[in-house]
Amino acid sequence: MIDSIKKRFTVIKQQGFAPFFYYLAPKIRLPRAVRYSVARSLKSADNMLLRLRLSEGAYFFLEARKG
Repeated sequence: MIDSIKKRFTVIKQQGFAPFFYYLAPKIRLPRAVRYSVARSLKSADNMLLRLRLSEGAYFFLEARKG
């Protein structure tokens, strides 16, 4: 899909995200005291998976302009 967009638009910014932070984190019900530390841990795990190229990411954000 991204290749099709690149053929017609100039991609300004592209960022991929692995599934833990955006899919799993909102579904976990935790006490407020540990909620943010667990979310940071999930985000760190996502970043590690992306850096090691073990995951391409389940979600991506793309900013593009015509022309």
